[in-house]
Amino acid sequence: MAGRGTDIKLGGDPEAMARHEVNPQVDPAGFQAALARHRADCEREKAEVIELGGLHILGTERHESRRIDNQLRGRSGRQGDPGSSRFYLSLEDDLLRVFGSEKIIGWMEKMGLKEDEPIEHRWITSSIENAQVKVEGHNFNARKNLLEYDDVMNLQRKAVYEQRRKALEGDGVREMIIDAINNLVDDIIDECIPEGGHPEVWDISKLRKRLTEIFDLNWEESDDEVRDFALAEIRARIQSESLARYEAQESRVGGETMRQVERMLLLQLTDQYWKDHLLAMDRMRTGIGLRGYGQKNPLLEYKKEGTSMFLMMNSMRDEAVIARLLRMEFGEDGLEDAPNKNTARRLVEGEIGSPPPPPPPAATPPAAPAPGQQIITMAQMQAAVRAAQAAQAQRQAQEAAAAAPPAAPAPGIETREWALARGIRRNDPCPCGSGLKFKKCCYRAVGEGEGEAEGEGPSEEGADSSSLGAAAEGPAPAAGEELSPSEGDDSSAPAEPETTPA
Repeated sequence: MAGRGTDIKLGGDPEAMARHEVNPQVDPAGFQAALARHRADCEREKAEVIELGGLHILGTERHESRRIDNQLRGRSGRQGDPGSSRFYLSLEDDLLRVFGSEKIIGWMEKMGLKEDEPIEHRWITSSIENAQVKVEGHNFNARKNLLEYDDVMNLQRKAVYEQRRKALEGDGVREMIIDAINNLVDDIIDECIPEGGHPEVWDISKLRKRLTEIFDLNWEESDDEVRDFALAEIRARIQSESLARYEAQESRVGGETMRQVERMLLLQLTDQYWKDHLLAMDRMRTGIGLRGYGQKNPLLEYKKEGTSMFLMMNSMRDEAVIARLLRMEFGEDGLEDAPNKNTARRLVEGEIGSPPPPPPPAATPPAAPAPGQQIITMAQMQAAVRAAQAAQAQRQAQEAAAAAPPAAPAPGIETREWALARGIRRNDPCPCGSGLKFKKCCYRAVGEGEGEAEGEGPSEEGADSSSLGAAAEGPAPAAGEELSPSEGDDSSAPAEPETTPA
């Protein structure tokens, strides 16, 4: 609602009307005259409004919260002035549709009321108020549930901000690093050596790897010798060696430089891992409500997994800080750059304090040739390479030519001979590529000086009848014999085709 916090004055505000008309700083006398004139008009109009009943509030619906309705009602009746209010509702409003509209509709049907006939009764007012009470209770439970989820993050936020405050002020930074070393020792022991487990099931290889990654420690004992130690002895040894490594690094770098580096590492890595943790917690909260289908309380599951993720975040941050702190190297001047955010970022990324890379291996001079060994010059070597490339290109061209499909013969008698030599059938596609069948295309081609025995006549029916007639005139040849043309026939002249009526 617009205008909350400002009283509506009946009849108007004479001072505002006079100030709008005359600037009091430019013309004070004119402002006073305008003020007196508007004040008289406002008093007269106020009396008329009061006589009519004061300010009247019209509401088009009821809000889910009674507080909002009361704020709208409170626009009238200010400063002791009279006023009234009236709300017009519909059975299709959300509040009535969800709560009690069916009962009211049934009551209207029983009373015989028409659809557009207004209803005014105290029962309706009480039913609407009861619906508002239910909605307010539902919203309260939702806010209460939301607050319980926020309390989990609030506790973690307080712990992280307390650590950042100590790092910013430099209050007990060395003690924080020592506590982080002790916590990492406990984490390594719990990860590699199960509680109550036999020494044979200890993961010694993983223990060595973790000690090297975090504290830069290398044990020379064998796995069997490490298993001969008691668990308390292993824990005490790791703690003593890691603390000795930290003190040696502090004495080498310097106490003041060490404190600056510790503060920058703690702040930068805390911010980095805290942002990732917030994102992970938000994603987990999105789907934690599905745990209710498994008969589990989503809030308890959120608290349990959130605490586990927070402890893991602290462990990962401590591991990154200690591993970077024990491996940094500075010159005699210590930390040359100013301790700011950019320097902290470069320190975390390894641009500052990293050990120098190992020098590249020296290039060995070429060995002298043995007695009698031929020395090849650069020109001879290049000529040999070019010759080898040319031979390879020629060989590839020959292989490509061999793998290429044979070229199609020319249409006509050449295609016919090529197809007959390869056993192409008459109904197969013609090899010339015309798209027709072989018998309809090049099978009919006849060369110069060839007779009917070499080619096919214009009509297949005539050729078939001729061959049948020849077979009927004489006896069939014996096996292995060959038919020869009859005497008097000229084999060089083509046979007269038989005419077939259309």
